[in-house]
Amino acid sequence: MSERSDIEPWRAKTIEVVLRVGAGLCFIGHGAFGILAKPGWLRYLSLFGIGPERGFRVMPVIGMVDITVGFALLFAPVLPVIVWAVVWTVFTALLRPVAGEGWWEFLERAGNYGVPLALGLSAAPISGWWARLTQRVHVDPGPGAMYRGALVLRVSTAALLIGHGGYGAVMHKASWVNYLAKLGIRPSSMEQIPSIVHLVSSIGWVEIALGVAVLVHPNAALLGIVVVWKVFTERLRIQAGEPSWEFVERFGSYTAPLALLFIPASYRLWLPTLTASAEIVEVHLGLRSVEAVPLRNVKNRFARHVHAVHGRLVVGPAERHTAHDSVAVTQAQRLGDHRLVTDEGHLRTSGQSAGLSSEHHVLKEQTDVEPTVSGQRLVDCEDQAHRRIEEREVTARLGVASVGV
Repeated sequence: MSERSDIEPWRAKTIEVVLRVGAGLCFIGHGAFGILAKPGWLRYLSLFGIGPERGFRVMPVIGMVDITVGFALLFAPVLPVIVWAVVWTVFTALLRPVAGEGWWEFLERAGNYGVPLALGLSAAPISGWWARLTQRVHVDPGPGAMYRGALVLRVSTAALLIGHGGYGAVMHKASWVNYLAKLGIRPSSMEQIPSIVHLVSSIGWVEIALGVAVLVHPNAALLGIVVVWKVFTERLRIQAGEPSWEFVERFGSYTAPLALLFIPASYRLWLPTLTASAEIVEVHLGLRSVEAVPLRNVKNRFARHVHAVHGRLVVGPAERHTAHDSVAVTQAQRLGDHRLVTDEGHLRTSGQSAGLSSEHHVLKEQTDVEPTVSGQRLVDCEDQAHRRIEEREVTARLGVASVGV
């Protein structure tokens, strides 16, 4: 049984750089449109009562602020800048559906707000309020940070694919016809227009399927395909005559799946992966030991779930009420390649069963943990058969730090 440990420093640094580049260039690209006074922004400014004349004066100011934030994210990502980046990108993305453009626009910009959010949630802890305001953020290689970052990037990547797919599958955006024309796919007559529209719709549904696949199982091959696909499709904007800043502004759409690709596969899963690489595990509890083999042959008559508790190995009886029965031990230590010994934690749990039946087969998720009485045996003797630890077949190696039986 192995504990989930920190990832390699180079991997954590790579994830940090990818996230910083994605968030920074997104803001720089967006700010460039402010400097250029993009006419499309007028509809969003009108939501706040800002007319065209004033709007064209406000846009360069917004653009300068965005570019400043972008460079800060690239070279000096402090926590206040990251928080502002998340708030601002969510706000600007929400302006699209508020202006009547549909929620697909909000989803498609998930890379804009998902990347800085992942950077902030995967950051190493910083002590002191002044340090939080001024100290640069670095990605924490620990399991908690990786789980949080992977979850945000996973949802963001799925959302941006589904949102972009909605452009073709539901909205049938006319700009997609221009992109297909750059690939040599164009209608030669009016009769071929419906087939082009059908192709646009089909591509959209394929992209939505890609998003769902990322949400379900983001394996490395799939993420690699997503990165190439996003770079390829967004490059078509430049070929179609759109400003190159359109490609730069969407850097979050490329770096979200790329950063997720660098996170170890075990952290990208919805639930901990159970694998067996050892045939024997010894867990010493007080005066007795429990011997176990891989989970592939698990037979648990009463427990309805296998509970994982981070940093703890929990062992409990199956035939008794949960109160005062389970034993928690800490400070796991590996011996050799396939054995693990844990020091006595001298803790016990106390709680009431959540089940309604008299047999109490359902365990309560939250129990009270208290020290054991001095001299109290952590595991009952064999003459108390009704309180003994049942012989179990459990995993020899889990994808998380601990196991509950």
